[in-house]
Amino acid sequence: MITLFGTNTTHERLRKFGHRMAGTAVGAVLGLVILHLIGRDHVYATLVVIVAGLTLGAWGMQRAYACWVVGLVVALVQLYALSTPDNGMNHLLGERIIDNGLGILVATACAALIFPLSRRTVVKEAERAATSTRSPKSSCRSNSAGPGRTSPCGCVARPARWTPR
Repeated sequence: MITLFGTNTTHERLRKFGHRMAGTAVGAVLGLVILHLIGRDHVYATLVVIVAGLTLGAWGMQRAYACWVVGLVVALVQLYALSTPDNGMNHLLGERIIDNGLGILVATACAALIFPLSRRTVVKEAERAATSTRSPKSSCRSNSAGPGRTSPCGCVARPARWTPR
């Protein structure tokens, strides 16, 4: 479901898939390198790496989704190291990459089949939303209720602006 947030077209979802896969692979490699540098026995150093990974990932999310994923996976590798034996780590990370990729592709395929949106449809909808600046209630020009009172349509009448001559 994370793949579908913030995306409108199949192209955007596939781009996010690429960012997610690249970020997961880079984060796994970087996380393993950091893990081998600090070791499994230094809990405080591991906690610092987890917080730093999430912080830098959140900061990088404004730039590219892949930055967030790198930080997240670096933090997860450190977390996995606290609870997973040495020989299970590579299998766990490989499984994570495959599961992420498969999940994103299935979500994208379902969204493309169930809610297909072309780029043209998205652009037309955005243009329509941008040009309709008034909501139905604010388009009422009935001042029959008087200033500060509710008109029959439910709008609150506003007094006319006074302009100096």
